[in-house]
Amino acid sequence: TYGIEFSSDGSKLYCSAGSINEIYQFDLKEKTPELIQKSRFLVGKTTAWTGALQLGSDGIIYVSPYAVEYLGVIKNPNKKGAACNFEEKAIYLKGAKTQLGLPTFMQTYFEETEN
Repeated sequence: TYGIEFSSDGSKLYCSAGSINEIYQFDLKEKTPELIQKSRFLVGKTTAWTGALQLGSDGIIYVSPYAVEYLGVIKNPNKKGAACNFEEKAIYLKGAKTQLGLPTFMQTYFEETEN
């Protein structure tokens, strides 16, 4: 595993298996650790080494494979299985190439707080 990320509602966990270019989903609503493990679903494969996963403030999970001109996305990460809607080449980087990481930030940074 290289990257991990939770869906915005906390019901799903996504893991990138870097060197085998795969992304998996686990359903955290299952009742036991064994059932969570058995819920593993192959969301998709990438054509390059799969790196970081990052939940954006828009609720989409962004995927950074290595040395390609696109970011991937998981459009509906709260949905189970194929309904999460993974797209490998979703955002063209206009000739720039990805590395393995994405900017690190706390999700709560984008939440409004009461004073």
